[in-house]
Amino acid sequence: MSSNNRRTNTNVISKMMNAGKRAVAGVLSFVMDKWNSLHRETKKVFGISLVAGLVLVATVVVLAICLGNVTKKLDSVQAMSSNLQQELDRVTNEMETVLQKGPLTEVPQPTIAPTTAATATPMPTATPEPDKYIVCIDAGHGDWDGGAVKTVNGVEVRVEKDDNLRMAMLFREALKAYDVEVVMTRETDTYLSLSERAGIANAAGADVLISFHRNAYAGTAEVSGVEYWIHNSRPADAESLAQRISAEVVAIGGMLNRGVKYGTIASSKENYAINREANMASMIIELGFISSESDNAALDEYGEDYAKGMAKVVYEWLEEQAQAR
Repeated sequence: MSSNNRRTNTNVISKMMNAGKRAVAGVLSFVMDKWNSLHRETKKVFGISLVAGLVLVATVVVLAICLGNVTKKLDSVQAMSSNLQQELDRVTNEMETVLQKGPLTEVPQPTIAPTTAATATPMPTATPEPDKYIVCIDAGHGDWDGGAVKTVNGVEVRVEKDDNLRMAMLFREALKAYDVEVVMTRETDTYLSLSERAGIANAAGADVLISFHRNAYAGTAEVSGVEYWIHNSRPADAESLAQRISAEVVAIGGMLNRGVKYGTIASSKENYAINREANMASMIIELGFISSESDNAALDEYGEDYAKGMAKVVYEWLEEQAQAR
């Protein structure tokens, strides 16, 4: 290429660049002229709009970030909910398995560690004879469930289950004098649930169910006396029998009379299982406080007299009930 041609091309390129610069300068000049020609208020509105737009964009970005965090937390909550549902299903299945094995019953907490293997639930100890009165005697607690305990210097010297069984056996012997059929819920150191005890009386068609227990009070040994607990509906037959037994024990002496009570010690709107589930007149006799030296002494001295007196009262009451029918 000749030097003349090179100079010509250089001149063309230079002219084109200058023209481009003038065009850009013209556009900027035009924009600036237009901007300067705008009113102050218009500029203000434009500025505000620009700032608002930037704020809006920033807000959208922040919301997007927050939404992402919320989504992650929701996923975590859903995972926890799924785990809880699985645990609930497992517990439900376990409960169904337990219920299939038998009804839940009121089982008091053991006060003595188990010393013997569990014993099978005994059947009624006598087959009722026709035309005989039937009395079911329940010795409360048994086996690992010792009930209330009397301790001296940390040593157990008296356990409720033993006193209950001793009194139940004395009562059975006393009832023999009246040719009454006796059904025992237990005759040995055996555990039965509360429902099983009432069930034995119901199965035997007993006329009355009497359950022997001992009370206890941790505050002071001065609290003492006998209590008679019946259903909170205050059935006339059970109440009349309880009142008459109470009067007989008072006449024999040795223990204070705390009277006939209704429901449970926790609430008069509830009932002990013995009274709730029995189909006949029933009661729980709390024969003194195992925490009271005077009550323990009275039970040891007058236990047989209490049994004989209660047997007499029960027989007379059964006779009156039969005549009333």
